[in-house]
Amino acid sequence: MAQKKIRNTYASHQSAFSLIEVLIFTALIAIVLIGMSYVTLLSVRGARFSEDKTKALRYGQQLQEWLRGQKELQWNTFVSSLSEQTYCVNTLPSSMSDFSALEGVCATHALASKYKRELTIDTIAADGSQVSFTITVFWNDGGSVQRATVSSAFSVLE
Repeated sequence: MAQKKIRNTYASHQSAFSLIEVLIFTALIAIVLIGMSYVTLLSVRGARFSEDKTKALRYGQQLQEWLRGQKELQWNTFVSSLSEQTYCVNTLPSSMSDFSALEGVCATHALASKYKRELTIDTIAADGSQVSFTITVFWNDGGSVQRATVSSAFSVLE
């Protein structure tokens, strides 16, 4: 009878998990879950960056198309309203005659409360036949400033 009791005790210890095994299993599950959470966080962060960059490029293209429209209306007014400097264009002006009020870099992110849009006139041909420019849209992303750039050149003959 004593041997039978010893065997049963030994058998019950063989089939049960020890506390150390349970702790190791729990730690492994925790590490896997933390890893999955980190991968999810990186995916969400990447998706948000892509969305912000897409919006920034759209804001840049919006200004580019507005400038193209102003150029098509009257080339001479378009060229005479610009000088080789930077303009803060968070909101589109009603016409090129209002453009001089936008001189200087943007102080705040006033475009959709997250972006700021600057137009830099790179060169104006001496004869006024061509204007090249760069539109840069800035936004804050997790403490760092990001930017999207659209560059173009307009000619009188386009």
